[in-house]
Amino acid sequence: MKLAPDGMRQQIGNLANLSRVKLAERWLALYGCPPPKGIKRHLLERALAWHIQAKAFGGIDRRTLRILREAASASFSYERDRRRQSDSDKGHRKFASAKRAIAGTRLIRDWHGSTHVVDVVEGGFAWRGQVYPSLSVIARAITGARWSGPRFFGL
Repeated sequence: MKLAPDGMRQQIGNLANLSRVKLAERWLALYGCPPPKGIKRHLLERALAWHIQAKAFGGIDRRTLRILREAASASFSYERDRRRQSDSDKGHRKFASAKRAIAGTRLIRDWHGSTHVVDVVEGGFAWRGQVYPSLSVIARAITGARWSGPRFFGL
């Protein structure tokens, strides 16, 4: 049953007034499982808002869903193949974090009010017009402290 646009707007607007417990209850009702531990409130609200809109307008069409599934499958296959290759090259761990991100991937991280964009390229990571061999070097330049680059960028 599709919702009228006014009812949809009202439901989405009311999400901000709900307690975290009530948001979690709505999540459980929609997804059939509790929300992930540590999920931020704004993500709970956005996921619930998406479902309300999908109910009103019909959600993702089949063609888009197929494209998304194919992309996810290709990414999974690529990662699995990279791991197999990695297992056979135990002594050659160069660019270990590159195995987690495919060339063409864009990583975005906010740090103290500044947004940092890193593009994964063949042979490293492009940031501010330069290519670096690892994400950790970039994370160190951004924070001034020793960070695991993959951890800093959420990989």
